[in-house]
Amino acid sequence: MGSRTPTEVNIRAAPVALAMLLFLSIYGCVATTLPKSTQVQRVPQLPQWLCTTVCFASAQEAAHLLGTQDECRRRMAPLGRSLRVRTSMRGATRDDLQHASRAAVDWTTSGITPWAQAVQQIAEALQGLTIPLPAQIVLIRTNSEDELHANYTRSHSITLPRAPSSPTYTPSTVSLLAHQLFYIASHVGPTSFRDTTYALAGFHALAGFHRVTLGRMPPIFESRRHTNPHAFTQHHAIKVRSRNQGHVLVGPVLSSRLSQKELTRNTTVQQVEDLRLAPFSAAGIFQINDERLMTMPVSDTNYPTITPCNTCYTIHRKEILAGNLALLLQHRAGYPPTIDHPKTLDRLLVILHDRDFS
Repeated sequence: MGSRTPTEVNIRAAPVALAMLLFLSIYGCVATTLPKSTQVQRVPQLPQWLCTTVCFASAQEAAHLLGTQDECRRRMAPLGRSLRVRTSMRGATRDDLQHASRAAVDWTTSGITPWAQAVQQIAEALQGLTIPLPAQIVLIRTNSEDELHANYTRSHSITLPRAPSSPTYTPSTVSLLAHQLFYIASHVGPTSFRDTTYALAGFHALAGFHRVTLGRMPPIFESRRHTNPHAFTQHHAIKVRSRNQGHVLVGPVLSSRLSQKELTRNTTVQQVEDLRLAPFSAAGIFQINDERLMTMPVSDTNYPTITPCNTCYTIHRKEILAGNLALLLQHRAGYPPTIDHPKTLDRLLVILHDRDFS
């Protein structure tokens, strides 16, 4: 792993076993968190990810899961809800949940095939690692209208939209699932898992500080706050060198380039997202000046040069580590990726080999 040409891992699945796997997986989950009256009892599962059962959800099961309130949806900024529902009006939580629920569809045989193969290969790639995961992970299919065509996690589920851009090439499906896997692990795992892995990207726990969340923002900033569905809290910070302020302890925050009234049905996340850095005070809260959150452009700091760590998507520490776990499992599945910072993967592998996060 210390070189740019990782050793391939030989992973072979017997044709008969894979055929049986695909047949069984079409019938979805053995059990879900649905009420008993709506549960669909199934037999067989996909290969486990460590001790975690993985299954495909029916449209009915998916609609229930996507329509259920959770921490992510409770913390969602009004602008984010409006963007997802495609309206310039202030979005309500209920409208957002109903919109997501209506997007659920059934899996098809052709849709399942590439993802079942990826599940099989990730199961092999996870052997020998210690990653905190829930008892069950559910794979959900949607018509792609729920999250602006993006893949995402909700609680213990991974949503994979039916879209022209949806990957079918195995290395891509392995990478995408592994990426989403980190979000779930960071959500359900202990504090030690987050502290240890985030440190690889330069983010450290706000020791002795009050933990803060992105829900506690000045009113003026709140109107343009954009919520990352995978990272809606700020418990870690990174020290950057600012052009005007010297070394500053900051947390990345997402703002919107557009106001609520400027949203249209065709607005995309890329048009909205504006990554900025918010300094923390000695009390561990974002510094506020005249009711405005004090933020600085990323370009005014060395943040872009100290955070890449094998990925260009650096809007949050979770995104950085998710990208690196994806590369690590892709490598262990026998698909050597291009690695700019192999030592980062070396360190991540050591952490996942040697630490007990139970």
